[in-house]
Amino acid sequence: MLADILQALGGFTGLGALIAATATWRQMRPNHGSSMKDAITRVERGLKTLDHRIGAVEHRLTLLDERLTLLDERAEHTHEHIEHRLSHLEHNNPQQ
Repeated sequence: MLADILQALGGFTGLGALIAATATWRQMRPNHGSSMKDAITRVERGLKTLDHRIGAVEHRLTLLDERLTLLDERAEHTHEHIEHRLSHLEHNNPQQ
């Protein structure tokens, strides 16, 4: 009888494949911690968290870039104003 079962499974190789398939099947079912399915779930959850954090960082960088652009524009305007005033002072008070 055992010989018939082994022959139906393809010998010891087939039995080994069946055992491996059973073990793999068990790993693909959640068991509240140590299965591959649980590990994949944790990785997916971690990736979602990272995706949200990256999105927040991208948003913050956009805001900082906009602020930097505004500060550059203000600085350029201020420098132009100072240059104009200096030019006016030099023109009205030429030094000899």
